[in-house]
Amino acid sequence: MYDFEKYIKPVWEGNMVIDESFMPVEKEDGTIDPIPLLFKADKTLSVKNSKHTTTYKLLA
Repeated sequence: MYDFEKYIKPVWEGNMVIDESFMPVEKEDGTIDPIPLLFKADKTLSVKNSKHTTTYKLLA
C-alpha cells in the first residue's frame, strides 16, 4: 500500500528519498557502469523492482 503523503513531500523538507528509480544499461562488453543516485545515501533501506513485487537482498 502506498502512502501518498510520503510521495508528495518535497525531498528538501525531509531526509529520505522514496522509490528513486534508475535503469541499468548493459554495454556491448556486458558490463554495467555504476549508477549514481540523485542524493548521497547514508543508508539503503530496501531495493525493489518497479512493481514492488520483488525485494532484493542487500549485500553487506
